[in-house]
Amino acid sequence: MDIYTIIGPIGSGKTEVQNILESLGYECYCADATVNLLYSQENVIKDMHNLIPEFVLNNKVNTNAIRNIIFEDNNKRKKLENFIHPKVINYFKEKIDSCEKTKIFFIFPIIERNEFLKKYKSIYIDSEKNLRIDRIRKRKFFDINLCKKIIKFQESIDKYKEKSDFVVENNQTIEKLKIQIEKIIQLI
Repeated sequence: MDIYTIIGPIGSGKTEVQNILESLGYECYCADATVNLLYSQENVIKDMHNLIPEFVLNNKVNTNAIRNIIFEDNNKRKKLENFIHPKVINYFKEKIDSCEKTKIFFIFPIIERNEFLKKYKSIYIDSEKNLRIDRIRKRKFFDINLCKKIIKFQESIDKYKEKSDFVVENNQTIEKLKIQIEKIIQLI
């Protein structure tokens, strides 16, 4: 089995790449979706409440509070990443063990430490900053200030682009993105 990672900053088009790959019959798993799945589990909610109580409200993980705090408070961000990232990696390892496909893709946002990325070939998805801001602002709960905080933070820790096996510039249409992804698929 060939394992690949897709990584890039927020708003770069990783979800579109995932959609393209899935439409081509490939198995894909997204770290953000996995985190949301984990956030719904009772044991995770309980552990998060003990670890960072302000991230839990009414016995649910408060993703709005997380979004608004972690890009300003490095200690809480690191605490959260050290708690949730190993759980995501374990989930991904289970998917690798049970996968019957010949290629599998894992999609990650830019985070400070990601040991998973060191093991497999990576495809970096990028796009112009203003285009990313426009894309992010269309999402629920993301205002311009939050967009800028996230982008500034990710730019300060991003070391993945230069180490990636492939780089995709996603500044045009979804069709052009699909063509770029199909070319990479032919190479791998």
